[in-house]
Amino acid sequence: MKIILTKNPFLFWLFVIAVVFLNSCKNKDKDALSLNNECLVNSLISSDCVLQTANLYYYDSAYGGRSTTITGVLNAADDSGSLNLPTGWYSGGVVVNFGSSNLVIGNASRIKSGVNLFGVVGSFVSVASPACDLLAANGLQVSTCSASGGNFLYSTAYNGRGAVCANIDNGLTNANCWVSTTGLQIDTVSTNPAACAIEGLQGDLCSANIGTFFYNSLFGGRSNACSTGYNSTPCWVPVAGKFLTASSSACVDNSFNVSTCSTNPGRYVYVTEYGGRNTSCTNNLVGSCYVTQSSKSGLEPSLTADKIKLGVTIFGVTGTFAGLGDWPSTAHRDQDTAPVSVLAETTIHAGSGVTPNLPSGYRHISSIVKDDDGLISTEVTPISRIGWGAISCGTAQATVAARIGHCESVFGSNASWDGATSANAGQVRWKLVSRSGNLSAGKGREVWMDDKTKLLWSSLISRNINWCKAVGSSNNAGVAARYRENDSEDFCDQDSNQNNTAGDVLSSCFEETGFSTVDSQIDNAGKTGMLLASSPTSPAVAWRLPTLNDYEVAEVHGIRFVMPDMGLGSTGEEWIATTYSADKRKAWTFASDTGLQLTKNRNQTALVRCVGR
Repeated sequence: MKIILTKNPFLFWLFVIAVVFLNSCKNKDKDALSLNNECLVNSLISSDCVLQTANLYYYDSAYGGRSTTITGVLNAADDSGSLNLPTGWYSGGVVVNFGSSNLVIGNASRIKSGVNLFGVVGSFVSVASPACDLLAANGLQVSTCSASGGNFLYSTAYNGRGAVCANIDNGLTNANCWVSTTGLQIDTVSTNPAACAIEGLQGDLCSANIGTFFYNSLFGGRSNACSTGYNSTPCWVPVAGKFLTASSSACVDNSFNVSTCSTNPGRYVYVTEYGGRNTSCTNNLVGSCYVTQSSKSGLEPSLTADKIKLGVTIFGVTGTFAGLGDWPSTAHRDQDTAPVSVLAETTIHAGSGVTPNLPSGYRHISSIVKDDDGLISTEVTPISRIGWGAISCGTAQATVAARIGHCESVFGSNASWDGATSANAGQVRWKLVSRSGNLSAGKGREVWMDDKTKLLWSSLISRNINWCKAVGSSNNAGVAARYRENDSEDFCDQDSNQNNTAGDVLSSCFEETGFSTVDSQIDNAGKTGMLLASSPTSPAVAWRLPTLNDYEVAEVHGIRFVMPDMGLGSTGEEWIATTYSADKRKAWTFASDTGLQLTKNRNQTALVRCVGR
């Protein structure tokens, strides 16, 4: 371009303006915005602008988060469904974790089978419950079931219409009710489930926690998982909890069971078709009936009046047992009159009682002819040993009960004597425990038990021995200090009355270290082989010389009419362990024929028998 200069000022400036305008038009598309519309840093863009610098940031607050770079892992709160992201510059990869403490390996049963939630694979399988089984007799369902609204569950027709069924998980079975909601889960698992027995299979309905072990031997069944319901083998509970039940015998329809069985309300248990429809079952095995309650069981055959408390009625059996302390009244009565107890005499027949007079057959005024001591009497009948001879019984059994049972098998009803039917006052029942033979030299070979006190009485073991040897009294240093005593009357201190110088002290009944029952005047056959040391063929029996009270109680109970060497035909006095308080030289004796109590000098001789337990 050729530039022409002029001296005219107006023309000069006109020329300059023209050059600038032409250059401006030439570069308009290139940088028209960059001249005056540069983007404003730290402010939102409000108009077109040119961003001139790389990595330039625009914030809605001054420099917010400009210096913080967010990287790594962000953890949401447990069971949270959202996470507030912190302010910062996210220039790299960021991992956000969502999780739940309920979603752990041990809780896989809470997730549907096959579904993986955050690394936990589910195991829960949903099984639809069967519909409630409405029995033909409108009975309650017999298994876990689901019921629809308006469903009636009755034990008798339309009964319970006003009662609404409850939604039961593991608890009581609904009684008569109807389902008023859209649906219910009804479970017949258990009433009052008991805790499961540890280290043993459960015996009743029980609920078990996870990790509980049920063994019948040490660590038995460790690898066997329990199932819900009856488990017949050792097992352990591997899940959150289960109901474990023992097997049960269901009552057989149209037939009574011969053993205990269980059934449900509304079930009919007939011996003939539809028999007994109007009869409510009781807890026994008699007749046809209709079950209105929960179960029907066979009764214990030993549930008899003499085993039930006096005045208490159980299943129609009224008890007569008042404990070992309640004895028959000792008022005189006819032999064939049933005795009443002392308790009955002092309550029912008290002056203020229901019937103050004793029952007919009892006498308030004694009969001179009938109310005698029984020695020669028509009102007291001693035990009969006709035909017994040398027959033995109860000599090889390890327990007293077994020996009594054996004697009953040998002698039948004669193996016992019952004062209730054989005497005239407060006599009781006696049982033959053992017999090794007939009388020998006036001494029996039998042991009997007073069934009221349970004490055992031996036959005579001596007919000629002094009191010191009978009871075992001495001051010999060879026996324990608790057994030694200085005799104030110098009877048992004398060697002639007791063995105090050499060997063991003599004691007709008592057995212990330092004592001996071996003497020419002691015949242990009266104990029929039952001694303190037990054996496979004999029980252990501890013997002693009877006291005055022992003899008095035994006399009331009828001992003279039972023992083979007492009563009519016997002679002599038997030593009693009790001394005579008015004269310590003497001790009491018992006249075995009449029952009289006498005294005798302790250095004299008399008969001896023992009482044992």
